[in-house]
Amino acid sequence: MLAWSRGLWLVNLVNFADGVAYFGVLALTTLFLERDAGFSTEWSTVSVSLFTGAVTVFMALGGGTVSDRLGVRRALSLALLLVLAGRILLTLAPQAGAGAAVPRWPRSPSSCTRSARASSSRRSTPA
Repeated sequence: MLAWSRGLWLVNLVNFADGVAYFGVLALTTLFLERDAGFSTEWSTVSVSLFTGAVTVFMALGGGTVSDRLGVRRALSLALLLVLAGRILLTLAPQAGAGAAVPRWPRSPSSCTRSARASSSRRSTPA
């Protein structure tokens, strides 16, 4: 392992650090949605799971195409710049007032269907 090139070590170190940051942000996003945005535990975990699935699908379908067109070095440089910009925005978001005017969402998925059924039954009831 010590004979591996510096480039390989750099790519692996960046990948490790990005993974730690990404999964840390996912955990914090779940907590934010639950505590500050008013999502229920079910809604916050579903939202974060859908986001993670969308990222995975994009990486599988779109990431290789972009990398093939740009080349590995340019694609990695672009990806690192985008990640850096995102991390900077996440760091500056609280100072910019992000989350101050977050709308409240239903507390559980079942409350949405119950309220939708109640409003539709009120409309369909003859007077």
